[in-house]
Amino acid sequence: MSVARWFVGGVLWLASAGALAAGSERTAVLAVDKCDEASAIAARSFRSALAAKPGTTVMSEADTALPFGGETDKTLSAVTGAIASARSAFYAAQGAEAKATLQTALDDVQRLPPSESRWAAERDALTLLAQVLQKTDAKGADAALARVFRVEPDYRPDTGLYPPSFQKFVDKARKAAKKKSTSRLEVSTSPAGKPVYVGGRKVGVGPVSIRVPAGEYRVEADWGHRGMVRTVTVPSAPVELSAAVEGAVYPDGGPCVEATDATAALSRASRILPATRLLGVHSESSGADSYMVVTSFSGGAGGAQDVREARVGVQPGAPTSEALAQLAGWATTGPGDFRVEVTKGPGATPLGAASVAAAGAGTAAAAAETAPAAATAPPPAPAPDKTEDGYNPKATHFEAGLRAAFGIPLGAALNSAATGQDVSMSDVDSYSIPLQIDVGVRLGGAWFLGGYFSYGFGGSTNASLCTTGDCSANVLRFGGQVHWHPRGGAGGLDPWVGLGSGYEKVSVSSTGGSFDLSGWEFGNLQVGLDFPVGSSVKLGPWVSFSVTQYSSGGFSSSGSGVSTPIQNKTIHEWLLIGVRLVYLP
Repeated sequence: MSVARWFVGGVLWLASAGALAAGSERTAVLAVDKCDEASAIAARSFRSALAAKPGTTVMSEADTALPFGGETDKTLSAVTGAIASARSAFYAAQGAEAKATLQTALDDVQRLPPSESRWAAERDALTLLAQVLQKTDAKGADAALARVFRVEPDYRPDTGLYPPSFQKFVDKARKAAKKKSTSRLEVSTSPAGKPVYVGGRKVGVGPVSIRVPAGEYRVEADWGHRGMVRTVTVPSAPVELSAAVEGAVYPDGGPCVEATDATAALSRASRILPATRLLGVHSESSGADSYMVVTSFSGGAGGAQDVREARVGVQPGAPTSEALAQLAGWATTGPGDFRVEVTKGPGATPLGAASVAAAGAGTAAAAAETAPAAATAPPPAPAPDKTEDGYNPKATHFEAGLRAAFGIPLGAALNSAATGQDVSMSDVDSYSIPLQIDVGVRLGGAWFLGGYFSYGFGGSTNASLCTTGDCSANVLRFGGQVHWHPRGGAGGLDPWVGLGSGYEKVSVSSTGGSFDLSGWEFGNLQVGLDFPVGSSVKLGPWVSFSVTQYSSGGFSSSGSGVSTPIQNKTIHEWLLIGVRLVYLP
């Protein structure tokens, strides 16, 4: 009964956690317009008005900008000044202060527009950090230099700034870095010919192909301004950077996505931002009339999209704050103010003739903009798993996994009717090395439903149970399972928790015969963390704890066998620790 309560409680906990995650809505605000100071001010004003509404959880500007590269108020001269200050602190025997200053400078430099001068500053900060750490943290110093050598293997520090003793340390680190195996990284830009930066350093113009050691790299292009930075794990599939996607993002502009089609821009941003709903703010003109417009975008299961839009007129020369406050009310409670004109979604009213003409012109301009990037701009209608706009993590996808683990048995396999003593599970099978196959579907990006089949190669059996020569044990398990992925299929790290239940059978064979025990696995609790290693493949550690009760046993010898129910049942457990390879196309 206690096992049943444990399993039912686990199911209820997982279900309630999923419901809680589904019910908590986070809203992100973006400027979707020509990205300038006016659009940034409009986004900030609307975000402030929205945050003042009760019951609304609005992401801050800093949190919204973070997936796009993060906002910054630093300049290159300020960063180089901080590095110079750290060098002075180091020579004054203030190592801790120098280290802290350099770590801050390295965070700041990554948020500057890409340039060769930026890389020179970043490289100098990493080299100086290695010198600061050389005596106290040799591994940290090596790691700092490795970040330089993996993209610039022939780099040599300035002999006027770094003494010979440190130069020898750098030479040793350079030789170690050159011995590492490398993989090919291919980066293209759309349009072609844009400068490409990998790990902070310029490596050519797109398309470009380089070889680098395995690991995570910042991959970005110079669009003439600071755009979105991609984090790529090498080995990696070919990477394409697009002016209509990465190049359209201005992290310090509110943040802002420059586009004439707000719906397409918000749809692309929804794949990156960890928000339930996105609200895009932009201005609009129709003849002599001016409006502030807010577009609401929410993605649903199966690729469905909920798009709503409203606008409020703005008198010439008047501030936009009042119009944005009225639109904030519409975004939270619906169209309550008569000045709010709903143009898309429930309650929408037909536009006037002039507005229709303006909308038609806007649609044509949007089509012209999005045509070259059809592979990245999704349509607003429900889409299948693989569409012209690319991968949709909210759609239903096939998922398969292969696991390998080491299993530790706990508890008793049964209570012997002859002796009245418990037979330890470790006496039947001292350990197990299972291989498991998972097959099922991923629903809405967050839930996996499927089955599992596992075969474990067993360890030794106690001599008192195996009296006819060497014995070999194996464990067979199969059943159903459900996994919850709280990040909902977003890119990057993918933590998950799961519950399963099924059937288990352990078999022990020898030259003189064999015996087996079988019964229901009441439940298994699983926890894991998947790391992306490609566009459709993930790899990561997992651990599970299962509770099982054997209900029947059998014995066979010389072609005949007998099976009987176990009268004195007991409970045993398996603790499994291993790795899992996941294929999620």
